[in-house]
Amino acid sequence: MFKKYGVLTAACIFGIGTFSVYLFGEWHEIQDEGLRWFLELPHMTLSFFLIIMLPLAVHQMAILIERKNETRMLWTRFMVVVVLPYIVVATYLAAEWDEIEEEWLPWLIKPSHFLIVLINGIMIPGILWLIINKFIQLWDERERFLKRIVELENELRSFVHPEVYKRIYEKTSLEATGAFKIIMADMQGFTKFCEAHSAAEVANLANEFCNLMDERIRQVGGITLSYAGDLVFALFDEHIASDDIVGVAKKMQETFRAFAQAKFPDWDTNLNIGIHYSRDIVLGTIGGGSAQKHFTANGFGICEVSRMCSEADHGQILVSEAFAETVTSDPIRSRLIGIAWSKQPKNITVPPVMFEYRLVEMK
Repeated sequence: MFKKYGVLTAACIFGIGTFSVYLFGEWHEIQDEGLRWFLELPHMTLSFFLIIMLPLAVHQMAILIERKNETRMLWTRFMVVVVLPYIVVATYLAAEWDEIEEEWLPWLIKPSHFLIVLINGIMIPGILWLIINKFIQLWDERERFLKRIVELENELRSFVHPEVYKRIYEKTSLEATGAFKIIMADMQGFTKFCEAHSAAEVANLANEFCNLMDERIRQVGGITLSYAGDLVFALFDEHIASDDIVGVAKKMQETFRAFAQAKFPDWDTNLNIGIHYSRDIVLGTIGGGSAQKHFTANGFGICEVSRMCSEADHGQILVSEAFAETVTSDPIRSRLIGIAWSKQPKNITVPPVMFEYRLVEMK
């Protein structure tokens, strides 16, 4: 809207400015005749075309350019640049024909007459042609710029989690404070794998691992916050059923084992998992200003689940007591076996009570 009405405003200023120049040249006659001067046919015609028709035609031109109507745009361009100015000149010459027949040269060199012929016959078509060409050029550049913005947006979306992108797009808050359920999973034997394989092979492994884990996490509405080579960190809203989250952890393990066995049959690996429930998590962005922003979660609960993930070994799924209390499925609860920490977790004074989720129900 701004662009179209901006062009309309510019055309109005141009038309009124041109008519003002003409009024200046005719000022002595205007002073003598007053209103009668304006009621004369050539003067009325000139004012009508310059002040009304020209701005409307240019405005219509802008609309057609925006709508990309090439055929109508071509005809409107012809009307604006050629027909309208020469209608003004022809009408004026017809009205003044008696004087022109008697003394055409003195009539022509009179400032007001010379200006109207020069401005409408040469200057206005030339200036309008340049303005319209520039407008079309700028519009094409705008279209290319917008197309590139869409391309960049699609490229950048692959770097941002869909849920995060959705919140940004809908202009809803990225910040959230409250209770969340957390899964942290770690590939066992990753360092040895890196030592024995090329960087390209490690990158391919990490890429496939991320894709497989994220697919499982998103099935129940989880958000994958980060990957760090062999580690995946995911967050779940507290309203997501804990039974489903345990199911996600099982699928993550099963998927990874099948993938590793198929791709690297000699690699002794497993997926160690920690699951926790914390009521004091801040979800949002860190960084900003000149620094790159990162969407992540903070809170002591993140430290606890990280230590649980490190404690897990040989494909264990370790569950905190806080999370275990939210499990409602009896078959799952029957497989939660309390275990002790092998050693005091680093920098945690009171470690959370833990349970191991056994894949085989204990009798």
